[in-house]
Amino acid sequence: MYLLFVRSGQWYIQFFLLLFTLTFLLFTLTLLFLMFGLLFTFTLVFLFTLALTFLLFAFLLTLALTFNLLVPSPSF
Repeated sequence: MYLLFVRSGQWYIQFFLLLFTLTFLLFTLTLLFLMFGLLFTFTLVFLFTLALTFLLFAFLLTLALTFNLLVPSPSF
């Protein structure tokens, strides 16, 4: 399924998969820091980073939809 998405060539799907991977890595780091007792500080950093990445994704998607970058223009 991952290869199917990457093969499709849609940049926003690839960007979302990259975002998902980074979020998963941050979540794993949060669990590691939880074991060492640094829960509060790292949870705040994790939530802040997660919010910023999704805001960035929403901004880029809005920008792409505004300038019609997602749908290729027909060439006659």
